Parts: sequence; C-alpha cells; structure tokens
Amino acid sequence: MISNYFKEVFQYSISDFKSHIEDIDNERIIFSGRYGSGKTTFLNDYFNQIDAKEEYDVYKLYPVNYSIASNEDIFSYIKYDLIFELLKSGVEVQKMDFAFLQALPWFVLKNPVKVLAGIIKMIPKVGKEINEYYTGLKELYDEIEKYRKNEEHEGLERLAEYLETLEDKEGGLYENDLITKCISSIILQKAKLGTEDGREKKTVLIVDDLDRLDPEHIFRILNVFAAHFETASKTGINNKFGFDKVVIVCDINNIRNIFSHRHGSLVDFMGYIDKFYSSDIFHFDSRLAVSEILQKVFSTFLYSKELNSYNIQLRRTLVFGNEFLKEISILMINKGWINLRTIMKMYGKTILYTEDTIRFSREAPNVSVLKLSLIVQLRILRDMFGDFANMASCFEKCQNENTQFENYDNNIVGFFFILCNESQHHFSRKKIFELTFEGKNYKIDYQEDFNTDYIKQVSIKSSPENGSETDIFWADLSLFWNLLNKSIHALHNLGYLK
Repeated sequence: MISNYFKEVFQYSISDFKSHIEDIDNERIIFSGRYGSGKTTFLNDYFNQIDAKEEYDVYKLYPVNYSIASNEDIFSYIKYDLIFELLKSGVEVQKMDFAFLQALPWFVLKNPVKVLAGIIKMIPKVGKEINEYYTGLKELYDEIEKYRKNEEHEGLERLAEYLETLEDKEGGLYENDLITKCISSIILQKAKLGTEDGREKKTVLIVDDLDRLDPEHIFRILNVFAAHFETASKTGINNKFGFDKVVIVCDINNIRNIFSHRHGSLVDFMGYIDKFYSSDIFHFDSRLAVSEILQKVFSTFLYSKELNSYNIQLRRTLVFGNEFLKEISILMINKGWINLRTIMKMYGKTILYTEDTIRFSREAPNVSVLKLSLIVQLRILRDMFGDFANMASCFEKCQNENTQFENYDNNIVGFFFILCNESQHHFSRKKIFELTFEGKNYKIDYQEDFNTDYIKQVSIKSSPENGSETDIFWADLSLFWNLLNKSIHALHNLGYLK
C-alpha cells in the first residue's frame, strides 16, 4: 500500500525529529523542507504513531485560509479553527465557573444603563456620609454577581454562540478575550486528562501550509503569530493559548528569498526569523529516501487490461530494464525539480501509452513507441515534471551548466542518436547506417530483439576526418545533454510530449 512507501521515506527523519521536539527548551519549532517534500504527511504520520498519540495533543491551523482577512480578523479565525479542532477531537466541556472579573466586561456591554446609573449613584454628594457611597458600590456589585450566576453556560454552548457570532460578523473585543480564555482553559483541561498512566499530555500547535500563501501575505500572517508569542512577557505563558510546542511548517529558503526580495539582501533575515524557533531550525530532507523507493513506485505501474502477463513483463523489462529512467529521476530529485508529492502521484499509475505508435514524418512508417523504449521513458519523465515546459526548462539548465551525470552509457546515447536523427534512417531494416549530427559523422549499429523487433542495443563509432578505419566512440557529457534536449523537442514537435 502507498502508506508503506511513505513510512520508508520517513524512517530516516523520525528519530531526528523525535529528539528535536522532545527537547524541553524547543517550545517554538520551524519545520523546514522543500515544497512537495512531504512535510505535512510526515507530521501526520509522526503524530499518528501510538507513542506520539500518548504523548501529545495536536491542533492544526492552515493560514492559507486567512490571507483575505485583516490582521484583526486573523485572530478571530485562529480561534474559530481551534474551536473546530476541539469539537473534532470530541472534547467534553464541563460547566465553567466564570470569575467576577471575567463577567464584568459582559455585564458592562449588555447593561450600560445600569452601570451608568450605579456610577452616578456612587458619586458622594456634598455633606453625605461615606456609607452612602459604599451602599451604591455594594448594589452595583450585587447586580454584576447576579448577572454572573445567570450567565454560567455549558462550555460547548458558549463556543457555539461564538462561532455563530463570527459567521454573522458580529462580536466585540471583550467577547474575544473571554473566548480566548475559554479555549485556553479547555485545551489545558483536555491535556490534563492525560494518558493511561496518568501523565499530562503536551499540547502542540502546527501551523501548516505557509508554502501555499502568496508572498505578500506570508510575513503579514507570520507577524500575527509573532504577536501570539509576545504574550509571554504579559501572561507568563509561551503563547496566546498556552501551547507547549508551536511548529511552523515552511520552506525556510523560500521565506528567506522572499524576505530579501522585499527588504534587500543587507537586511538581517535571521534577526527577524529567530523569534519563531527556540534553538535551531529543523531541516526535513526526504530526497535520499525518495530516491530509494523510486524503483518500487515504478513497479506499481499498471498497463492495459488487454495485455497478458507475458506482454506486461515485456514492457516492464523494456522500460525499466536499464537504469536510465531511475538515475535521471534521482538527479532531478536531488536538484529539487521532482519531489515526493510528484513521485507518489505516480503510484499505481496506468500507462496506456506503451501501446502508442508514432510517425516521425510522411515518409516514415508508424512505429511502436516500444521500438525505442527511450520514448516511453521520456514520457514518464514528462509526467513526473507535470508538463513539457517544466521538463524542457530543467533539462536546458542541465545542458547550460553541463550538470554532472555519470549514469549514462553509449547505449543510451545511441538511443538518443536514433531518436533525434530519425529523418536520416526512418527505422529502416538496414541495421547499420551513417548519420550526421551537428557537422560530425557517426556510424550507428543497432541490434533488435529477435522476437519483438524492438531495439535492445546500439553501438556508435565516429568517422575520422582522415578517412582511416573507424574509431571507437565515447560520448562526453555535453553531447549527452545536447542529444537529450534535441530528442525531447523532436517528440514535442510531433505532439507526443505535450
């Protein structure tokens, strides 16, 4: 199942993150990883482990929903989402005993006439005894106390009232303060229910999906959370709702680039960002593990239901029998151009295009794409990149930088020669032919499988200018990237790689 592959990817990071979050001083954590590297899935997987469930109460916020709100409204939406998180967890809220001072703002808000009358009554008149002032104060106190007792509601009813108020765009500052205390109290109460062995759970707030925010909103929303952290000096708790741990999920390199673009490279980014983590940034990198499960994901590919087991195995051998597709994919993963999310989208993919034919020109016959299995490999790569433009851009960068890639051989280079120079041979029955590529002459000799006529081996020789016996050919790296780019553009022009 797909979850098994995720666990393989994450086994390298679990122990590191466990040590990081268990550090008592790590109250604020930045969990950084490339977009699509599996950060959210890792955290879900980690906190769903039996041991972690026993240790932590986890609450999640997705600030992508806050980008259209004003800074003031963001505080309200955070409370709104936390209430829903509490309701989802099935928390049973007991009756809450609101203190006199908590009830005071509500009483003032709902009973301004009584308050004003009480205050006026409390003003001592000239020549009146002080006990008259005391009598007025006592009467006002009794009114507030009476109100307090009448306002003791069930916790869930109070929360429901608040949600309704938010949705109707009503409610004031005092009400929000009371709800904040209510949420904090319930979160603490739930954590104190503890584990089976009586230990109190740690509370964790995960702020996820910052990567999905537009750049102009990222720092505005980060600043709102920074204001939550700054409550420590006033309240003695680490953040507005008293969470033991706050985990902010993002790509720190992306945040840094946006910061530099907005404020200039000379402005101290670390001086801004260090308020969001306690000790050091946790860097999540799944590339090595993703590379290791790649072949397993390829093995889950499905083919036409009309094919028998022999033909299915034949296609697997042709497409995955050499290491080219795996090795070029690993290079793209290491470059950060293909990620875990992309790879897992390929899990169990049905690739009907192994049955396609392709016609390179009017003079050429229709040819099965399996005639040259490289065509199918390039199509799979296109699917992993998402579209041709992205694929072409990445391979062009590799050519321009002459990116190091050792996992190719003359056989793969020969496939590229045949593909991007099809007009010079049209896949004729003649297995040995000469072609010209960028002013140089080459001699191509390819072998076909006896049973299928699919090309399985290619050898290349260069034709020396002095006309002597043909020399053995060794392809260099720049030629490899050149041929690869020529080949994908040739297929794109034919409408095969879109």
